[in-house]
Amino acid sequence: RDQPRSRGLGDVYKRQVLENDDFAILQATTVKAPIFLHQQKNGKYVALLLSCTHQKCTVSVTPDKLVCPCHGAKFDKQGTVLQGPADKNLLALELSEQGNEIVISLP
Repeated sequence: RDQPRSRGLGDVYKRQVLENDDFAILQATTVKAPIFLHQQKNGKYVALLLSCTHQKCTVSVTPDKLVCPCHGAKFDKQGTVLQGPADKNLLALELSEQGNEIVISLP
């Protein structure tokens, strides 16, 4: 897949990373956990850090939700907690769309 290029405080991804799917798993060099980039049905994008808010385990992507393999927390594709033990939503990263690029601001 497309490798990001750095631009100031964010990583830049070409929209083609989502060409065949409504999501992509991205790995930035400055954060440990992968990033879930998802195009919602309304066409807007969401970028979530796949680090469980319970104990920081890496969250897995399933066809309909995001699941923490460590203790079973579940999140929807917008990062909202569906089932504990996590009690906080996944970290949503700020992003902007610039032409055919998506710029994700990293924590």
